[in-house]
Amino acid sequence: ANSDLDYLLIGDVDGAADPLLKLRDRVVDDLSSKMVDDVKLSKPGASGIFGEIVRPAGIVKNIGLDADTNITTTRRLLLLEESVSLLSPNSHRQLLRDILQRYLELRKPNSRRVPRVLLNDIIRYWRTLAVDYHAKSSPPHPPYSLRYLKLVIPRQLCFVSSIAPLFLLSMNDSDDIDETEFLLEAFTQPAMLRLANLFSAICSGEYSDGDEVQATACSVFSTLDHFVERS
Repeated sequence: ANSDLDYLLIGDVDGAADPLLKLRDRVVDDLSSKMVDDVKLSKPGASGIFGEIVRPAGIVKNIGLDADTNITTTRRLLLLEESVSLLSPNSHRQLLRDILQRYLELRKPNSRRVPRVLLNDIIRYWRTLAVDYHAKSSPPHPPYSLRYLKLVIPRQLCFVSSIAPLFLLSMNDSDDIDETEFLLEAFTQPAMLRLANLFSAICSGEYSDGDEVQATACSVFSTLDHFVERS
C-alpha cells in the first residue's frame, strides 16, 4: 500500500497536447487505483528515473558514452530485466531488440563472444542498487530491514537471472544461432523463468549433480515465494 507506481513513457512526444500524454495519464491513473484493493498507489519518487518522457534513441545510442548516467543505465537495464508494456507491446519488443542489437554491435567485428558491455552494465546496475541501499540505510537514516531483504532476495535473484542468458548464450556454439533473437526471447521472459532455465541447463550438464542442483533451485524459489507472501 505504500508503493510507488513506477512507469516511463518512451516515445517521440510532440508537445503538451500530444494525445499520447492524455492516454498515458488515463492508463496510469486507472492502474494506480487497481493494483491494490482500496489503495491508490503513489506517483513515482523524486529521483527522476520514472514518470518521465524518454526518446528511444537516447536509451539505445548512448550506451557507454558521457550521456550514459546512472539514470539512463538504470532505465535501460530495468527495461531489459523486468519491464512490461502498457500501451504498445510491439513497440516495446522492438525497443528491447534494438537495445540488445546495439550491445552486440559493440563487440569486435565478427565476434561471437559474450557481449561484455552488456555484462558490465548488468553488474553496474546491481552495484548501483547496492550503493543506493547503503546510502538510504546509513546514518542519519535508520536501518531498514525490509529494504535489505528486498536487496538480497528478489533484487539479487533478478541480477543473477539477467546474467543467465549470457551464460546460456556462451554455451551455445552453433554458428546458426541468431544472438539478438536468443537474448530477446530470454529477456522477454519473467526473471525467475530465466533463472529456472539456468538451473535446468546446469542440471543437465555432464559434470553436474542433478539432485543437488534441483535441491538448490527449490531452496531459491521457496525463499523468494516466502518473501513475496510475507512482504
